[in-house]
Amino acid sequence: GIAHYCCAEHAAVGWNARGHAETCGWPMPCKFEIHAMGELTASSVIRLLAQLGPASAFVAYSALHTVVDICGGDAGFELSPTSGLIENPMFLQFARDERFGGSLVHVMDSFTKDCALQGYACQMIVNLGLANQLKHVAKAGAIPALVRALRLAHAYDWSMSEMGRSDESGLSDGDCRLPSVVCNALMQFCDRHVADSDVHSVI
Repeated sequence: GIAHYCCAEHAAVGWNARGHAETCGWPMPCKFEIHAMGELTASSVIRLLAQLGPASAFVAYSALHTVVDICGGDAGFELSPTSGLIENPMFLQFARDERFGGSLVHVMDSFTKDCALQGYACQMIVNLGLANQLKHVAKAGAIPALVRALRLAHAYDWSMSEMGRSDESGLSDGDCRLPSVVCNALMQFCDRHVADSDVHSVI
């Protein structure tokens, strides 16, 4: 397939910042290859997330789940974010790569109404905080993205409680864990006084 961009500005971003210059001419991955991301190296997963994640929720979900699978953690909100993930040295390969931190924020910026995907990205930011690896997401603009996710979470909770029923995704009031995970992510920045992340002024 051929990559198409909506404008020259986004084409330049894809080429210069998201890996298109490196992969130009490569065949686009098929669904089977996306599902098999667990067979790839950390660098290859990051490249897919960086280049295609902001354009495809499917790729973004798959890549984040792959990171968790590779590092032996749990992608759900029910378990501790530390369960098997940040203790794994493999996780540091992701956490220390500037493209990974930037990609998380780019995905949040691209899918601003997707509560589940916002939640997975926020949970990964929590994991980065617990591993003391927040500088790349901070530089990419994580704080404004988290504040926007928090507004989405409150709007979602309010609308679901008003309707008193679940939406088409099957989530109902009380099922959305986004408010707590966003607050946890913001607290990681507050606790660690990370450069480029003045939480109080942004809020």
